[in-house]
Amino acid sequence: MTKTIKAVTRRHQPTNPLKVYLQTLSASGRRSVGSLLNTAVKLLEPNCDAEHFPWRSLRYEDMVYIRFQMLNNGASIHTINTTLSALRGVIKTAFNMSLIDADTLLKVISIKSVKGDPLPAGRALSRGEVRQMLHTARQGKDLIHLRNSTLLQLLIETGIRRNELVNLQVGDFDAETRVLTVKHGKGR
Repeated sequence: MTKTIKAVTRRHQPTNPLKVYLQTLSASGRRSVGSLLNTAVKLLEPNCDAEHFPWRSLRYEDMVYIRFQMLNNGASIHTINTTLSALRGVIKTAFNMSLIDADTLLKVISIKSVKGDPLPAGRALSRGEVRQMLHTARQGKDLIHLRNSTLLQLLIETGIRRNELVNLQVGDFDAETRVLTVKHGKGR
């Protein structure tokens, strides 16, 4: 009796650790982390972007340089630490893909985060400030003023996040039940 065995091949074998790492993030995370990684890569290679950067060549001294340059350029502590975390994520992915050895991994991820007090996240607006913002947004009678006023009112009344607001679609509002469904919230 002859038995035929069909070889199983993978349809897609990504070799870029950046692409694999970004696939582990949410859609909004992919955009923001991708932007941070592009900024970091440009510090090392001004004519390169994160997608085309040779990640297996990233070294400890590159991480130190990126951290130093971001501090000198006035980036916030949060931005620097998020960038370093993303770089660690890509290099860990490169290790998991057998693109770098364990010694390189340990050296690169050993870069310390920036310590210090981050800038305050903001402050609550007074009722007077909120009224003034709404009054200013309602000044005109054209569609732009109507749109701005509506968006501002929606932000104030619901506490919706900016990203959630810009991802809303007309179909997310049910006029009959007067329910607005946020389908693309944080972590989705």
